[in-house]
Amino acid sequence: MDYGKCEYCGGHIVEKLCTEDRRYNGELMVFRNVPIGICQKCGERYYKGPILETMEEMAQKKLKAVRVISVPEYEFTGVPLPQVMW
Repeated sequence: MDYGKCEYCGGHIVEKLCTEDRRYNGELMVFRNVPIGICQKCGERYYKGPILETMEEMAQKKLKAVRVISVPEYEFTGVPLPQVMW
């Protein structure tokens, strides 16, 4: 499928099958083998509308998952900033 040139860097976009993590209604879902256009120069990702619509439909219908995985959750408490001496 032709994606044209990258709108950010002008690089060549190639379609690859990737794994996408999305949140729907606060629930994390992982989609494998999603066809995505990826710029070979800067890595920007391009999604075709029908692909995003299919992912949305799969999430809404809550189809039977291939497998269920466990994902660790962390509470970000901040990182101490280094002291700056002027």
